[in-house]
Amino acid sequence: MSALWTRRLSQWASWPRIVALGVAVVVFNVGLLPHMAPLGLDFLPDTHFAYRPETLAHWLAAYSPAARQQTLWGHLTLDALYPCLYGSLLALLLARSWGPRFSGWWVWLPLAGVLCDYGENIVLAVLLGRWPAWSPTLAWVAGALTTAKWLFIFGTLGAILGGFLIRGLEALRQRA
Repeated sequence: MSALWTRRLSQWASWPRIVALGVAVVVFNVGLLPHMAPLGLDFLPDTHFAYRPETLAHWLAAYSPAARQQTLWGHLTLDALYPCLYGSLLALLLARSWGPRFSGWWVWLPLAGVLCDYGENIVLAVLLGRWPAWSPTLAWVAGALTTAKWLFIFGTLGAILGGFLIRGLEALRQRA
């Protein structure tokens, strides 16, 4: 299964596709993300690396009912598309950065981040939809998924950087 995915991603990892996905991610971040965060990004748990249940409760309590509905709507609609966009971008960049060496478990890094993001979105939607009912357990799960998402994303970015560095060093060595 990994071999099939790595081969397909390597075939799809063209610069035009990567640029198109990059533009889509930027458009989402600049144009659509603010609509999910009526109180600003400081109150949007998705944008934080980690948070405690008490902090999440503070953020949710700050929302008016209308703002809470707007954020819930964003998690169930806009944020259903976004992980696919950035996950595809990261996967194609990862395949492109490693070139022919791209194989094995690398392919699963961006997917793991996307799955954690979807889990985070579901748990946050439940918490938003049930407010003022509160579940510290669900809040811990949301925080853990958020942190795991960011760890997988940063791990993917590190692997992308590593791939480009290794290929760049190899190209320099071949010229020498």
